[in-house]
Amino acid sequence: MKLLRKAFTLIELLVVIAVIALLLSIIIPAIRRAKFQAMRVVCANNLKQNNLALLNYAMENEEFLPLQTLGDWLHDVAYATTDKIIDYGGGDKHSFYCPSTRKYDDGGDNPLYWQWSQSWDAGEIYYGPEPTTDREYEYRVTGYFWMMEFVGGRWWEPEGEFTWLYKTTHHSDGQGNLGPPVRNAGSVPLSTDQIFTDDAFTDYTKCDFFGSMAGGLGSSVFNIPDVTNHAEGSKVDGGNIGFLDGHVKWRPIQKMMRRNDWIPFHWW
Repeated sequence: MKLLRKAFTLIELLVVIAVIALLLSIIIPAIRRAKFQAMRVVCANNLKQNNLALLNYAMENEEFLPLQTLGDWLHDVAYATTDKIIDYGGGDKHSFYCPSTRKYDDGGDNPLYWQWSQSWDAGEIYYGPEPTTDREYEYRVTGYFWMMEFVGGRWWEPEGEFTWLYKTTHHSDGQGNLGPPVRNAGSVPLSTDQIFTDDAFTDYTKCDFFGSMAGGLGSSVFNIPDVTNHAEGSKVDGGNIGFLDGHVKWRPIQKMMRRNDWIPFHWW
């Protein structure tokens, strides 16, 4: 007697495929959310570790923070400052970059941003050694904003009730000198996630962030655009804020404030 072999019918196959597709539609967004949440946690740890190193440095230097010397945007920081952060308990070079923008930090194979001023001077990605002296006159492009004052004062002051930090106990006077005292360290940012926009009047539900632009020196010279941390496509939920008392808190984009009136707009 001939045995009949059982097989799936076309309808059964379609049902199985539909079930698999449904499960994937549920699982993939959950995995993506978990991935972004993990990046937020790693990023917060970066800020906390580096901020505590700055506070350790200040405790041994009459509460002075390392003042900056070169750079234009808030993610620019002197080689000498990163030296101090690392020496006083901060992380390694990777802790200066949010894991959501790892294109800035590819494990050291591409030193463009970590040795930005040397690359800029060379007109190409610079693979040579860093200088051993005068390190305050070279600067890196990091993945975070830094609120320390410049020697002689920064060329702009942020909008809102905030001035750059001169010491852990005092703001700057806007001219690179000792200014008003810090009233509440728990509400004063020391470093924050890098959040850029190219739109002064951002619609938070459909943002066109700076990372989507063809602008920025990294893009125009080296074909690598500047980006916003924690952005998925052209949208961002917010960013981590590291405060002067050492704690780090996530701030939704709806509660951030545009801090300057020129492109790229800085937010925190």
